[in-house]
Amino acid sequence: MAEHLRGHLAMLVFSLCIAGSFSLGSLVANRIDPVVLTAARFVLGAAIMGAAAAATGTFRRRAWVAPWRYLVLGGLFAV
Repeated sequence: MAEHLRGHLAMLVFSLCIAGSFSLGSLVANRIDPVVLTAARFVLGAAIMGAAAAATGTFRRRAWVAPWRYLVLGGLFAV
């Protein structure tokens, strides 16, 4: 597939994912507890990001040297 067609396909898939998330969100918003929905989104996002990091080879062993720093950084972002 040509490079410019791959770019267009990627944009189309991305826009379908965004549009689908709004449609799905409106369907389940009144049926699922917001805390459960937020937790599920977090776990799904973490799994996707972890898989992407593992697939691209950017996930290094040295990232686990001081894992507490990620909690501190996340806490600072949350404040």
